Amino acid sequence: MKKYALYVGRWQNWHQGHEWLINQQLEQGKNVWVAIRDVEQDINNPKSASQILLELSNEPFFQNNFDKILLSIIPDIESINYGRGV
Repeated sequence: MKKYALYVGRWQNWHQGHEWLINQQLEQGKNVWVAIRDVEQDINNPKSASQILLELSNEPFFQNNFDKILLSIIPDIESINYGRGV
């Protein structure tokens, strides 16, 4: 079973800082899950989550790392919580 370093965000618009951040995990041999929050479109979020998913899927960075990065859309979130590893 694969484990992932999870990054949750709007990803509007994709930039070099995002790539650098995710690449830090990839360089350590980790898989990365990029979760796109399905937020309401407004002036700060002009693109739908589906549009972002399509754009990221076509980015060379994601195409070159398709076997190590999972892209998906998730509902908008209020918080991230997890239990201890037992």
